[in-house]
Amino acid sequence: MPKIFQAAWQALFGRDEPPKPLAPAPKIEYFQPTFLNPVGYGPNGYQNPFINPDYFATRETAEWICKRFGAREVFERVAPGNEGPFFTVSEKQLWIRFDDGTEMNAGLLASTFVQVPEDKFPGLAESIVWQAIAVARQARKNNPIPA
Repeated sequence: MPKIFQAAWQALFGRDEPPKPLAPAPKIEYFQPTFLNPVGYGPNGYQNPFINPDYFATRETAEWICKRFGAREVFERVAPGNEGPFFTVSEKQLWIRFDDGTEMNAGLLASTFVQVPEDKFPGLAESIVWQAIAVARQARKNNPIPA
C-alpha cells in the first residue's frame, strides 16, 4: 500500500493493522424452572404417581419467581383436597405472597417459562406472568376474602 494511501487509511480508521477479533459474546442463561415429582396417597395403599408437577416448584424456583416478580415471601401450602386423612400428597406446594396480600402458586407461574421458552420467545413468558399477577390482584380486589 503506498504511503499516501496508508496515511489516509490511518487517518480514517486510526491504525494500519487489522483489528483484533472480539471475544465471543457470553452465552445467555435463561431461567429453567425445576419441579418436584409428587405422589398422591389414598386409602388401602392407593398411590397416584400422576399428580401434575407444575403445581410443585422446587424451593429454588419459587425463590426466583418471588424475587423476580417482587413478592414478599414464599410459603408452603398443602394441595387443596389433599389435606388428609384419606388423600394426601408427598410434597407441599410453594406459593408466593405479595405485599397487597395476593397469593399465587409459584409452580404455575414458573411453568409459563417451560411452556413459552425464553430462548424462542424472549420476554413473552415474563409478560404472561405479569398479566396473571394483574388478573389475580384484580380478582382479589373485586372479591375480598372476609376476615
